[in-house]
Amino acid sequence: MQAVAPFQRKFVRTLTLKDRPELLDHCFYPQKKGWKNISDRFPVMPMTASIDMLVHLAEDLFTDKKAIAVEDISASKWLAVEEPKTIEIDVSYDGKSRLKINIIGHFVGTVLLADGYPAAPKPKLEPLNNPRASSIPARMVYDGGWLFHGPAYQGISSFKAVGDNGIHGVIKASRVPGALLDNVGQIAGIWIMQAMPIDKYAMPIRIKRISFFGKQPERGEVDCNVRCVRARARDVMFNMEIASEGQIWATIDGWEKWRFECDDKLWNFLISPGRALISEQKDSFTYFEHQYLSDAICDDLSKRYLRQAEREVYLSLGKKRQSWI
Repeated sequence: MQAVAPFQRKFVRTLTLKDRPELLDHCFYPQKKGWKNISDRFPVMPMTASIDMLVHLAEDLFTDKKAIAVEDISASKWLAVEEPKTIEIDVSYDGKSRLKINIIGHFVGTVLLADGYPAAPKPKLEPLNNPRASSIPARMVYDGGWLFHGPAYQGISSFKAVGDNGIHGVIKASRVPGALLDNVGQIAGIWIMQAMPIDKYAMPIRIKRISFFGKQPERGEVDCNVRCVRARARDVMFNMEIASEGQIWATIDGWEKWRFECDDKLWNFLISPGRALISEQKDSFTYFEHQYLSDAICDDLSKRYLRQAEREVYLSLGKKRQSWI
């Protein structure tokens, strides 16, 4: 291939549930069967599906190259697709091996290209400290409400062990775009739920680097080792190794999840809709003390429990939103 000079290009893509029906299995807020207003379910693109989009765009632009890594990944706003969503994509190529790809307003990352995949490394994550059985059985992860994902993203098949510093799980490989890496993030989330006494509600926001050592496995079982390398009040960072057929397929350095303010009462309320209360009953009255809720949690509750017309009222209130909800 002849050298390609640096360039900048713009692309426009439209995301629809017709073209991406699997996104109906990535809805944050469950509703009863047959619910007609899709916006009440809030279907969104997983961060990992955006990563998959970047990889395929880069390889489509350079058909004789392989994406061997994605660096400096940052998600700023969910890509909600309850209605057709047109996105603008900026691509900047450095003339060597890097394409910085920006899904404007939502997501950015840099894809590294090479002639072929590098040799797979040996495992290097430290052993689990104090290994033990997971307190959350794999069979209950989805059916028990610990995770919101529908069938297309229900890839966790078992947990081998959980430790003070991480978790070891097994994933059923899938052809759904982004599902395998989403399952890796799910396993990290399950560790947070067991390891953190409060603020267990966490979402992905950044990844320093994902390195690929071969084509993504599409069938069979995939081994996933996750280690916590930093835990702070508002965020947790992980390193991961994902292996298929005894060989590492990908490593992930610096996967960050943001922890939302969430005490036990709110946490039980979030994972057990219809069964747990956030309000308190006292002297024949029902009380809801909202002062401890952050703006982010109030926004989440508005999407979770308000209908579309009610959400429009909520959004119009500005700084009065928290007291109104």
